[in-house]
Amino acid sequence: MKLITPRSSALPMGGARPPQAGPSHRPPSADAGRMSQPPMRTKDTGGVLFLSGEHYYRQIDDLCMNICVAKKIHDEEWKDFLAESLSLTNRIGRQGKVTIAEFTHAHPSAWQRRLTSEFLARNNVPTMARLGVISDNPLVRGAVTAYGWTLPKATMRSFATRDFEGCLKWLKEVGSFDLEIAVAAWREGLAKLRR
Repeated sequence: MKLITPRSSALPMGGARPPQAGPSHRPPSADAGRMSQPPMRTKDTGGVLFLSGEHYYRQIDDLCMNICVAKKIHDEEWKDFLAESLSLTNRIGRQGKVTIAEFTHAHPSAWQRRLTSEFLARNNVPTMARLGVISDNPLVRGAVTAYGWTLPKATMRSFATRDFEGCLKWLKEVGSFDLEIAVAAWREGLAKLRR
């Protein structure tokens, strides 16, 4: 899938297209059942880069995906990210229910976490059911876990970077999304950020 660019500080990756619901690009499974099944409809924002190209964001059905390699997160860029990610969610017409997040270096500051909490409340964004944090660094995991106070009802769990698929499976227990599409999207995000 191509990456899209919302209006402000997000950067294009591989061309632009408006987000839309469409048939999954997943081939039909051999064990899909005896009767033919219509293709699953996936609501997908496509991948978007924020924070000067150092934060990959994508929403696939109930799953919100964040991979950030920024060494510093500037307040104005964080505000743009919040507004644009909500705009993307509104375009596909589906609220996220679960989040997978990897913040390699920097993470949202206390002020940015408070801003996020206020932004979500002001815009009536439902609380995430689960947040999976991906990191091999216990300090980063702890710092991102501090972000949890903005998601007070979310169940949070940490995973090593090599176990991102385990994280996605854990999130899928309560969120609806195509696991194969999510794994491919996560790998796409990593590839775009580790150029």
